[in-house]
Amino acid sequence: YFEALSGSLRVVVVNYQGGKLFAVYNAPDLIGSLRFTHGSGYRQLAQLLNDGSEEARAELAKLPGFVGADNALKKSTSKREALARMESLDTDILPVLNEDERFIGTVGRSKLTASLILAVTKQLEDR
Repeated sequence: YFEALSGSLRVVVVNYQGGKLFAVYNAPDLIGSLRFTHGSGYRQLAQLLNDGSEEARAELAKLPGFVGADNALKKSTSKREALARMESLDTDILPVLNEDERFIGTVGRSKLTASLILAVTKQLEDR
C-alpha cells in the first residue's frame, strides 16, 4: 500500500494499541528508505509495528522521518513555538494532539510561515 500511495501520502501515523499517538513519519522519507531494501524494509516495518515491545519502538524511532509523540504540539501551542520546535527537530511537519493525547492532525512549516507573515503584514497595515 505504501508504494501505491507514495505519490500522495504526506504522513504515516502510528498509534499505540489504545489509540494514543506513538509517532508520525514524513511519508516520503520513510517510503524512500524502505523502497531501497527490495521489499525487506516493508516486512521489517510490519514486524516492528506488530511487535510492540520497547526494543521494537526503539528501532521504529531510528527510521527516517520519525517524529515521536513527545514532540507533538497541542492546539494551544503558539505558532512561534511550533516553528522553533520544527527548526530544532529539522522537520517540516509536526503532529497535533488533543487533550487525550490522540492525534488530530498535522501542522506544516509552510502553512505556519505563511500564517505568521500574513499576521505581521496585517499588523503593519493597521498602523
